[in-house]
Amino acid sequence: MTDAPTATKTVLPTLIDAQRKTTEQFGRLCEEGLRFASLRTEENSRVLREFAASHGLPERVSAWTDYITRATQQYTEEFKLLAAICAEPARALIGEEPAVLADLPLAPAPADPESALSEPLAEEAAPVGEVAAADSARED
Repeated sequence: MTDAPTATKTVLPTLIDAQRKTTEQFGRLCEEGLRFASLRTEENSRVLREFAASHGLPERVSAWTDYITRATQQYTEEFKLLAAICAEPARALIGEEPAVLADLPLAPAPADPESALSEPLAEEAAPVGEVAAADSARED
């Protein structure tokens, strides 16, 4: 059996370091979220001013198109940044190269997805055509 004081000297610093890293990562996520919220608020205010100053449909459509384009780009960049922040612990664990994962044996996808279901679920699964028909019947 491991001596308790020795185990504590080994385990406690590891736990404290893990807690520190988690707290730092959470702080970075919060800071980034606030930065992005501020950016979007400023962008939305700018677009509202553009809408207010626009005269006629062509100017409004142009302002709207520019807004959608910029918003899509900004959200895409933000999601990439947040994903990178969240992936840092995994990268630290396995390294930057995803080659570690390349050697993992992956089961091939079944040709018939229903064949991968367990028996009770396979019996309850409705064919796609029946689901579509039921959905369209609800819409009527």
